Amino acid sequence: MIVDEPVRGSFAYLEQPGLFAMPPVEQLRLFVQRRLPAPPLTHLSGLVVEEASEGASTWSIPASPWWQTAAGVFAGGTLAFVADAALAGAVFTTLPTGTQLLSSDLSMNFLQPAGPSSERLVAKGIVIDVGRRQGLSEARVEDAAGRLLAHATSRCVLQPLPFEPPEPPDVPAPVAPPSYETPDPYLRPVEGEVVPQAVWDERPRPRDALAEGGASSVTELLAARHPVR
Repeated sequence: MIVDEPVRGSFAYLEQPGLFAMPPVEQLRLFVQRRLPAPPLTHLSGLVVEEASEGASTWSIPASPWWQTAAGVFAGGTLAFVADAALAGAVFTTLPTGTQLLSSDLSMNFLQPAGPSSERLVAKGIVIDVGRRQGLSEARVEDAAGRLLAHATSRCVLQPLPFEPPEPPDVPAPVAPPSYETPDPYLRPVEGEVVPQAVWDERPRPRDALAEGGASSVTELLAARHPVR
């Protein structure tokens, strides 16, 4: 956690509540065109929306080594993180003005491992069906080379906004990225280390470890010899 620095980014909807009065797909397109300042989540992880059309949205994150587990690959939650944005974004593009959504269900099927060599994780979401109260969508998560890493499905709950939004703002000009003395967190040198494959090869198989006194002994040994993020 980064607790000794101010939060980077802006909360566009708090600063310009009139955005809620725009068609949702147009709201996303303002972020695609970088006409709105990036939120804190973008500065933390590099998450951006790349495309938005009615019934579809594409989001991506850099394959930062900060996402690595001790084994050197990305945890499933990393792929779910970018998939959720594309799934909800696809449903969002179809909604009438004055409607909000909440992700309710998320299902992931992992097909290939991902890691820093993936370069970028790209989630492409499309709508399956949208009704008055819920929306269904699916997404492909690919690496920079287009290799399919995971398939995801989601259900979003739809609700009317609890307030009447003000008049929409004029279309703003593109926003220049702010300048900081240090890189955004996902671009900084990684702390911790990955456990080398040779160490994993030396460890007993799970069944053997249980026979020798429990799998926890393996976990404790690895934790002592190799710090884990």
